[in-house]
Amino acid sequence: MKKGPKNPMPNRTPKYIEDLVVELAKATNFSPRRLAVVLSSSHNISLSPYTIRNILRRYKI
Repeated sequence: MKKGPKNPMPNRTPKYIEDLVVELAKATNFSPRRLAVVLSSSHNISLSPYTIRNILRRYKI
């Protein structure tokens, strides 16, 4: 019997935003704080630097 949650986390960042963060981080090598500024100015996406840090840790960047 499966012991994990039946549904994914309800407030997790959508996959397409995570992919964008990972792509920008690999291309620019910016810090999470600077990535947050770039995302808000050019892509109109508001993310906390701490959220970006967690995404980068999850993808081992």
